[in-house]
Amino acid sequence: MAGGLADAVRVLGALADAVRGLHARGVVIGDVSDLNVLVSRTAVRLVDVDSWQFGRYVTRSWTERFVDPRLCVVQAQGGDDVLLALH
Repeated sequence: MAGGLADAVRVLGALADAVRGLHARGVVIGDVSDLNVLVSRTAVRLVDVDSWQFGRYVTRSWTERFVDPRLCVVQAQGGDDVLLALH
């Protein structure tokens, strides 16, 4: 594989391993996005963990453009629409 493609495959594999490891420990990531993954030549780091769920502790935080809308309801508040979690 060419350098760019090989790097992309390596990074995506490392990301998949990290997510698989978290899921094996009962952690659910609330909003996987390009904004929450830091990549270096040797590592992938997941950041912004306020939307992660640990066991029975569910999150009330998310990034609107990445949340599954089936998990939320829109409610008007002061003229603005606000997404509220349905947990």
